[in-house]
Amino acid sequence: MALLTSLLEPTTLLLGSVLALSLLWLKATRRPRGLPPGPGPALPLLGHLHLLEKDIRPVIEKWRRQYGDIISFYMGSQLVVVLNGYDVIKDAFVKHADAFSDRPHMFITDEISKGKVVEGTAQGVAGGSAGAGIGQKRAGREDSGGGRSRFEYDDPTFTSYLRRVDQNVEALTGAGLVTCFPWMRYLPGDLLKFKRTLTNVDAVNEELIKPRVRDHFNSFTDGEASDFIYAYIREMRKREDSAQATTLDDENLITTVGDLFVAGTESTSTAISWAVVLLENYPDAQEKCFQEIQRVIGTARPPSMRDKPDLTYVEATIMEVLRWANIAIFALQHAVPYDVSFRGYTIPKEAMIMPNLESVLQDEQTWGDPLVFRPDRFIGPDGKLTRPDEFIPFGIGRRACLGEPLARMELFLYISTMIQQFQFLPPEPGQPPSLERQFGSVCSPKPFKVRAVPRD
Repeated sequence: MALLTSLLEPTTLLLGSVLALSLLWLKATRRPRGLPPGPGPALPLLGHLHLLEKDIRPVIEKWRRQYGDIISFYMGSQLVVVLNGYDVIKDAFVKHADAFSDRPHMFITDEISKGKVVEGTAQGVAGGSAGAGIGQKRAGREDSGGGRSRFEYDDPTFTSYLRRVDQNVEALTGAGLVTCFPWMRYLPGDLLKFKRTLTNVDAVNEELIKPRVRDHFNSFTDGEASDFIYAYIREMRKREDSAQATTLDDENLITTVGDLFVAGTESTSTAISWAVVLLENYPDAQEKCFQEIQRVIGTARPPSMRDKPDLTYVEATIMEVLRWANIAIFALQHAVPYDVSFRGYTIPKEAMIMPNLESVLQDEQTWGDPLVFRPDRFIGPDGKLTRPDEFIPFGIGRRACLGEPLARMELFLYISTMIQQFQFLPPEPGQPPSLERQFGSVCSPKPFKVRAVPRD
């Protein structure tokens, strides 16, 4: 009897603990009343992760057909709400911007910012007159939206930066898991590589960002702000002089410039890779671009921003690359700072909001043949460039990509110069690279080969 009692007590204790934890989890993941529809009950610990795949697009599209344009599910303990379709996304991020423009709490970004408020920093500085003229210099001088810096290919600081960025991109899945499963941060070692990510961020700040910010402070004078860092300093001093409450400070500036460097490196290089892949697959479009460049510029000098209005087909091709490739499928994640009533649903405070840009950029009702690469769709009957409202590869609203003007400038200069100087062909005739995608921080082409033939 004593033996039975000794066995029963730990068993009862274990069962009681499991029951208590299960009840707590059910309470945490039970769908609140009014929540947008979504898949069935969430599993303990996993949420709905067991239903997702690395390519999440088919799953989201399936749920959209089943539940509508606004759907919800759990990634671990994190509630996620996905917005589909241009009207819904615009309604949330433009008409209800106050409710949908917060940053979600994510472990890595919270650790980097040390809990400080950074909302609206970049948009507030560069969105108005403070940012006028930023990104208007010649390519080769502007390597980021933060400030003019030029690096040689073998510059040790820059190669170290690129290596660290690559490592951090590879570790994004692990960082996301720590956000969904906060207890994972306490595991011994660094299996998910998030500790290395934080170390890399600190190293990039110390080696690359802080010296340039310090140089800008030392050389700052009132007057025209020629880049983002000068614009930030000017706005910060303006608010300090007027005793205006502000989140602009030195640490915030370093974090924001770091964001601009990383975003510009990864997204711009991916867009250029997609341009090469698509030009190999669509040689007629490549030839039309070259003929237009020959007619407008020739080969005596490289393209400049002055040529952009006259290179209509080249610009339309770049726009079609951005639409077709849809590099940032879910753009920047948003969050709601309080319970929000939206289109008949109640979205709870701190829910993560994900805009599905593919539902806009690949919408048949808007584009007719969205899976076809056709630059002419951006050229009107009068031969001029057109930009439909639904063309939102950089997002929409207050938290749209700050670097869009700079990215569009860089892509125009790089791609037009590349087409002017080289013809891009498959290594083997008639065997262009695959158009399949691989998913990470951005949607990129699978590794491919290209034969770049110098123009005569």
